[in-house]
Amino acid sequence: MAVSGGKRLRLGEILINAGVLNDEQLTIGLNKQKQTREPIGEILVKLGFVTEAQIRHALELQYGIKSISLKSRIAPEIVHILPESVIRQFQVLPVGISGVTLAMVDPTNFMALDDIRMRLKGVNIQPVVVTEAEFSEFLRNMPKTPEIPRAGSGPLKEEHSRPHSPLAHVPHATIGGLGGLDESNPTQLSASILTNALKRQATEIIIEPQENETVVRYRIDGLLFRETPLPAKIAQGLVSRFKVLADLNLTAGQLPQSGVFTYSFEGRPIKIFINSVPVNFGQMMTLRLYDSVHLNDGTLDSIVLQPEVAKNLKAMILKKSGLILFNGPLGSWKTTLMYACLKELVKTNRTLVTVEVRAAYDVPGICQAMVSDDLPAMAVLDAVVKQRPDVLMVPNLNDPLIANQLVQIALSGCLVLAGVNTTQGVFSEAIDRWKVPPRTFANALAGIVTQRVTRKLCSCKVAFQPDTQTLEYFRTLNRTGTIYRPVGCPACNDTAYHGQVGIMEVIACNPQIRELIAKGISKARLALFARQMGMMPLYDYASWLVASGHTSLEELSKADVFETAAEGVCPTCGQNEAQCKCNK
Repeated sequence: MAVSGGKRLRLGEILINAGVLNDEQLTIGLNKQKQTREPIGEILVKLGFVTEAQIRHALELQYGIKSISLKSRIAPEIVHILPESVIRQFQVLPVGISGVTLAMVDPTNFMALDDIRMRLKGVNIQPVVVTEAEFSEFLRNMPKTPEIPRAGSGPLKEEHSRPHSPLAHVPHATIGGLGGLDESNPTQLSASILTNALKRQATEIIIEPQENETVVRYRIDGLLFRETPLPAKIAQGLVSRFKVLADLNLTAGQLPQSGVFTYSFEGRPIKIFINSVPVNFGQMMTLRLYDSVHLNDGTLDSIVLQPEVAKNLKAMILKKSGLILFNGPLGSWKTTLMYACLKELVKTNRTLVTVEVRAAYDVPGICQAMVSDDLPAMAVLDAVVKQRPDVLMVPNLNDPLIANQLVQIALSGCLVLAGVNTTQGVFSEAIDRWKVPPRTFANALAGIVTQRVTRKLCSCKVAFQPDTQTLEYFRTLNRTGTIYRPVGCPACNDTAYHGQVGIMEVIACNPQIRELIAKGISKARLALFARQMGMMPLYDYASWLVASGHTSLEELSKADVFETAAEGVCPTCGQNEAQCKCNK
């Protein structure tokens, strides 16, 4: 920093000391300034006494920080990190996302710096100096803040109501892919990727930075489809755009991050959960799309297609107390089904409360308590229990302490719905991982819902009769033995499948089942015992879907639904009937 006797030198003095300006030229410039009120640097450049580069160098010496030119293009999504009113008031401009580089006409304006640090909490601000002439020129041509997309007649705001950081309302991409987009504009590109995914009914978008390209994949009907690769250089800008929308710290690129924002598509709000993680060539990001239309149109009967299974589930959720565990792998519709159950219970005039990190759906008649860094799950759960809700839902149960607390809440007289991500069954989770005593777990349990999903046949399917053995088996389910094979047509992009269908197993606990669980019965044996009592195991439900024409045998062969089990189970000890000694 250029100082003399502890006092910062003025711009004119720095230019004179550098030998690029003399006293007479400075006097002419100062007299001109009295008439025009323009910045002295701009006047000296107009008079031809100095160049803009010399002014920038002098400003670096004056303030002791780097200077920057605004003549190169600055991405609109970076500019609009701050409201235009703040940019004009403080004469500042965001120009980079590596720590949010902030161009300032007066870097000593500490009031401006404090205000911006409050707006961008947790973000490291790196001031650089810019000439007032270049700043004024940029303001005259500054891109306008994009309009907020609207859902219906009201504005659609982001999840955290971040001011002046909306998703741009831009022309939509075609369904065929991402080719032909302006790859230099992350705002347009991000919106086009989202719209393209939603048109194709994708549930996830995965952005993978590679050494020579950026890979974008859509998860559609449970399968990943790779789009046209994008240049490697756009990965950072694209990820940063989504982070801005989710109100995340742009400087925390070396840390995993998660957030949520809302996007308007065809007049309805879409909640989008994002997760990023640093990888070798940048940041990998996954966006999970929660379309409200799926829940609004979804009922228990439309999700659980088998009438008897749907009837059993409806009866189970009408119980006054107990723990109902919804288990299955990620993406098996557990949260969707639990919300459909709550929608059914809204009609019963009961108090319904959920405890979630982020609410995937907004449902009238349901209170949703949010977990945060400042309010951990156990604290939220304790506060909710004091409200004495009739029904409590925890969509993602992965903490043994929370699990044990939910068991006690269920035993105290509340109906608890909890989702568990597992492919091994809830017994191993509850007894081995949660360390819940088997007898206590059995007493609390009201029922178990096991879920899988498989692709649904498109209407282009063709009926056929399989081999004799298969034909005879399916005759017991649909009388004809006829099933359907996949074909493919333009409507399903020649995949032969369109959408997904759930595979459900609903086991309602009774005294006999509780006794078997307390004795440590295996999941496979419990399913067989439940079958003897008239309940439908997962593999029987899957066969019913094939017999009803919802899916194909080829598709079910990929699903984890057929378990090896004994032909019978002793109702007393839960062992294979051929091995038990109860009746011998």
